[in-house]
Amino acid sequence: MVKKRVSTLGIKIIQKVDYQITYDKYYKSKPKNAEAFDGMKTYLKPFNKDDYYAFLNPGTLQNLDKLPFDKLKQLAQEKKKKEFYKNDTYSSAGKKVCEACELAFKDESSKTIYNDYLAWCKRRSILDNAKEIAKITDKKMSDEQGDIYIGKLTELFKDRTLAENIFISFCKIEKIEYNPDLYNPGKKEEKARKAAEEKARKAAEERERKAAEEKARKAAEEKARKAAEERKESS
Repeated sequence: MVKKRVSTLGIKIIQKVDYQITYDKYYKSKPKNAEAFDGMKTYLKPFNKDDYYAFLNPGTLQNLDKLPFDKLKQLAQEKKKKEFYKNDTYSSAGKKVCEACELAFKDESSKTIYNDYLAWCKRRSILDNAKEIAKITDKKMSDEQGDIYIGKLTELFKDRTLAENIFISFCKIEKIEYNPDLYNPGKKEEKARKAAEEKARKAAEERERKAAEEKARKAAEEKARKAAEERKESS
């Protein structure tokens, strides 16, 4: 009843975020099999690949992660047989990666586990980068910098609110000073107002420029017309 009344009055409810739980869930807590996947990075290095999908891709396939698990497993088996049959270090590393791919893509559940690991690596990389920047700026994060990282997280989650909650929780737990517009509605409205004023100013300047150009064009045409008439009269 209270929520309905608040909604009718147009009041926005900001959900309370548990910073520690959010931090642990999306950053600190390693996903299943993370240690095993991390250990394979050493074997991926000789091939200049960051993950199994890039390793299996012959260079002609797009969205390899959208392929069914059995097709990915087949690619790994074929690659091991065709490319890593020699008794040398290169083939040995290749065989290990292929066998790891076969395990990661043995069924849909295993593939999901690997995808969860990759997603964790991506968001952790974004947040680790934010931490490094904060070290340079005396543990402070500007609104502009925060927007950049939240934008990157939004690309991963396709959810701006979740991305904001994750980043704010990360900053709180890591003791990074960050005061986003999200929790300062007045500042957010002021920022939007200034942006609208700047847009209106530029539009007005553009209209004035076009009007001046049109006026100058007509003046030039009139001058040319009079000059032509004078030459005609003199002849």
